[in-house]
Amino acid sequence: MLRRMRDAVSFDYIWVCGLDLPGFEAGTARSVDTDFPPLFVEKYIAGNFNERDPLVLSAYRERRPLSDLEAYKQFDSPSGLQSLLADFRIFGRALIPVERHGVSFGAVIVARASAFLPDEIDYLALVAPPLHDRVTKSIMARYGADFLRLSATEIRCLALCEQGLTSEQIAVECGLLPQTINGHFLTAAKKLGATNRVQTVAMAIRRGLI
Repeated sequence: MLRRMRDAVSFDYIWVCGLDLPGFEAGTARSVDTDFPPLFVEKYIAGNFNERDPLVLSAYRERRPLSDLEAYKQFDSPSGLQSLLADFRIFGRALIPVERHGVSFGAVIVARASAFLPDEIDYLALVAPPLHDRVTKSIMARYGADFLRLSATEIRCLALCEQGLTSEQIAVECGLLPQTINGHFLTAAKKLGATNRVQTVAMAIRRGLI
């Protein structure tokens, strides 16, 4: 998928960040997967540019994909950022926010030595969210359940429900009482911030837990 994306829109570097977990959202400088030069990433984070970068501020304020050219019209660049970008010959960047329920939690940032054109940003807006899902899925599957404190039984109940099984059928599969299964669903819903069983399963799928 990344190769096809690069074939369609040429870029030198890509930065996939943000997880659908509290404290791991884009802008926290955590949960990063990138091929930007390690020294660039180190200096960018050390300078706290993730909190002051016009591209990040503008894209999240407007909740839409943006280029550097648009962002610098809205916010002044913090001291040192332009020098850092110039040192690594990064003169064009685009940021595509990734959302859940209208709230941005992730981002895909691409960069190269020239500015991105509007039609290129339109294409990136289509392919970046599924790319983000693919890149972060294994992280969420490995870490998300532990972070949200879902038990193995709760995850199994959600997975079986996603396959269409009723509480009674899940109880048989797990060797438990139906009331116990319903209790697991209620607990999982609370941990995921869901209001019903369908939403609980949907959120578990979206977060890569099942």
